[in-house]
Amino acid sequence: MSAEALGAPTLHPTVEPIKPGKKPTSVLRPIASSPPGSPGNKQKWSVDPTLSERTQNYRDFERENGRVKFCCNGRLLCSPGVSFPILITTPLVVVPSALHFYFDSQPWYVTVVTAFFMCGVLACLYMTSFREPGFIPRGTPSENEPPNNTACMNPADGKLWKYCRTCHVWRPPRSKHCRTTDACVYMFDHYCPWMGNAIGERNYIPFYCFVSLVMIYAVMIFVQVIMTMGKMTKSEQTYVWIGLVAFCCLVSVLTLVLCCSLTCNLGRGVTTNEARLGRDENANENGCFTNMAEMFLKNKKSQITY
Repeated sequence: MSAEALGAPTLHPTVEPIKPGKKPTSVLRPIASSPPGSPGNKQKWSVDPTLSERTQNYRDFERENGRVKFCCNGRLLCSPGVSFPILITTPLVVVPSALHFYFDSQPWYVTVVTAFFMCGVLACLYMTSFREPGFIPRGTPSENEPPNNTACMNPADGKLWKYCRTCHVWRPPRSKHCRTTDACVYMFDHYCPWMGNAIGERNYIPFYCFVSLVMIYAVMIFVQVIMTMGKMTKSEQTYVWIGLVAFCCLVSVLTLVLCCSLTCNLGRGVTTNEARLGRDENANENGCFTNMAEMFLKNKKSQITY
């Protein structure tokens, strides 16, 4: 006797409509076949958005996650890579700045403006590194769980949600499970080792500001060093100046490329992860400033409470 006659659930492949310029993808949506005479078929898996909207105390999240830690009573995040921005990124900002301030003799107002930009760079760095990026609290495992990355249509918003078997929740669109922090992140952009944290909805703005300020700050020091290099006579200062010029030139180019990439993604309304995978279903034509203002004004509250 066939499986359909016994009323066993069967999988019917559903092919999503192909948009121009997008690779065709097929999503298996489990549908339970009903026995003869029963009233219609039903989708086997159903999205429960309440699981991804609930809040959780930071101590419970630490215990269930096992990788991320919180300090200052849950106000600051300590991800697995938090030592990198403290031991690597911060010295790369502070040491060249200290050499520049020590050997260069600029007018006081130029020094004040330069120091202001350096403080802005460090502030954005720590806001990105120690701010919770938008973690989704974990759910409770059950016996009848869908396979990992099972896609299912949510009738409430008409979009595909995916199931994360690690976090036991239905992930909303544009979210992704970060393997480094071992948690699902809202509007996941990428994991940045220089920040030691995942870049998501809650720390994307300080990350973008960090990249932009580093680019401007490196150009400022580069210009100041070039303008005063002719006045240097001591060999040790000359070597320091040449090192600062090479370092600032390299940093300026790299951050300019990254800033252009982030700006283009913001202008299209997509994340770095979506751009890399070629997913443009969330793209729009609102422009960079409109999308950034929307993200900034949205100011999503953390679901990890303290």
